[in-house]
Amino acid sequence: MSSIVLNDLTFDAKSGDQLEDVSLELTSPQVVAICSNDNGATDALKQLFDNRGVIEKGTAEVNGEPVSNINRRRGNHLVAHFSDVELKGKTVLKAV
Repeated sequence: MSSIVLNDLTFDAKSGDQLEDVSLELTSPQVVAICSNDNGATDALKQLFDNRGVIEKGTAEVNGEPVSNINRRRGNHLVAHFSDVELKGKTVLKAV
């Protein structure tokens, strides 16, 4: 089972966006979309998983490991962003 757990997280992204006192748990096979008319929170979440910022308080884990262990540059794709998926006429299921 895959999981993402944020526990009382305060995160300062390099862009200046911030998450403050966020707690959530997502476990497979949930499908989740985070939508907002303010891009700050969604940009901060993306930067959290890209290791682009500082965790001020709390914890962020993917599959029980600290989010800092995710190394996207070395092919350890535990978290994918929708912008990473090239559909090229395929359905989302086929692309994944």
